[in-house]
Amino acid sequence: MVDAGFGSTHGGGRAGRVQGYPANLEPFPASPEDWLPDRATASLVDLHRATVAAAQDRIDWYDRKGSRQGAIARALRFFALLLVGLGALVPVTAPVLPLIAGVDVAYAGYVVITLAGLLVGLDNFFGFSESWMRFRMTQAELVRRLASFRYEWASRLAADNIVEDRSALHGLLDLQRRFMDSVEAAVEAETVQWATRQRFNLLSFDRKQGFARPDGAPGRVSVRIQGWAALPEATRKALALHVGRQALVPDAGGTAVSPPLDPGSHTVRAEWPGQDGATRSDLKTVTVESDKTVAVDLAVPAEG
Repeated sequence: MVDAGFGSTHGGGRAGRVQGYPANLEPFPASPEDWLPDRATASLVDLHRATVAAAQDRIDWYDRKGSRQGAIARALRFFALLLVGLGALVPVTAPVLPLIAGVDVAYAGYVVITLAGLLVGLDNFFGFSESWMRFRMTQAELVRRLASFRYEWASRLAADNIVEDRSALHGLLDLQRRFMDSVEAAVEAETVQWATRQRFNLLSFDRKQGFARPDGAPGRVSVRIQGWAALPEATRKALALHVGRQALVPDAGGTAVSPPLDPGSHTVRAEWPGQDGATRSDLKTVTVESDKTVAVDLAVPAEG
């Protein structure tokens, strides 16, 4: 791997990448001596390599997991489709087939269809198809962010004299920090989606089976519209407020409380018409805890 702006690869792993992220971020210049004037450039090179390696390892992880989840999802859907086809053929062919081992094969269609439904249910419960798509989307987003970081890095190097200008050096360090923050934010967002989906599946399963869960009690969201008193009456009437797919109606004070919601992440969204006729919106994601009410504020400016 060639790091933009700083020459060729370094040792320490396949394709010059540091292995073991996030446990290992070497080389990572962390001592004061690393940033003395005569060593600052070399430390910046090492830090850049560690940053790119960390991001690339995240991308590789999603690539591996996406390939595995995709293979499982395709296999489950393929065999489910095959079983559905066989199940549909059984009633057609049953009249011309004799009894097999004393069993009327006409009823075999129900068994085959049930097996197909079981495969689809396994896919839905464990989220193989959903994870496959989510992993690929996150991987593509990380690739885009890494490419953008590399181009901006090269642009900064071409424009600034980092050898003599310490402020330029600080700017490059801040660029790497913000880039890694964005990478981890993308990974965190994907993890929250996974955890929310898994929690929903487990709660749904336990409820159907009648299992008691101390963390399964529903919670609520209390939504307050900021600046409600200053809003024109037409804007108040046209305001659409939702928590997920649930529509809410604000009271006279601009507050609305949702119906019971499963614990986990939920999206709160407000939409209203602007003065130019275009739709304006404000959106936030909140985490609902079991048997608690979480408060969230949405901003609706008086000018629409």
